[in-house]
Amino acid sequence: MRDWATTAWVRVGGFRDELFLKLLGAVALGPQTLDKLIESQRQTYLSELAGLAQQRRAHTGEPLVAVLIDAAIAHTKADLALLDSAAQHLGPLAAAHGAQASERSRQQAPEPVEAADGDDGAERSA
Repeated sequence: MRDWATTAWVRVGGFRDELFLKLLGAVALGPQTLDKLIESQRQTYLSELAGLAQQRRAHTGEPLVAVLIDAAIAHTKADLALLDSAAQHLGPLAAAHGAQASERSRQQAPEPVEAADGDDGAERSA
């Protein structure tokens, strides 16, 4: 037990996180989608922080619980910082994807049919 308790923990599972997958999808869908995801996630994290702060105040006399809550607060603050980084780094990429998608849809749209000279299409006789 002493060896286990005194050796550093090494992450072996990687950093896979559903948020990264959502960011990837939002980037592909364009800047409005990315902004919406980031703002929604930011509100979720802020709500979590408020709840954690309340829990922290409720458990000041329990050191092990306090450390666990402090770790959750630190992780949530780091997640908030990640959102700022994502907005900064992925915003231009999302804008480029949005512009490309807009151009593709414009190129794929059918050409409007123009009325023949002198026929505005308003009156037709049978």
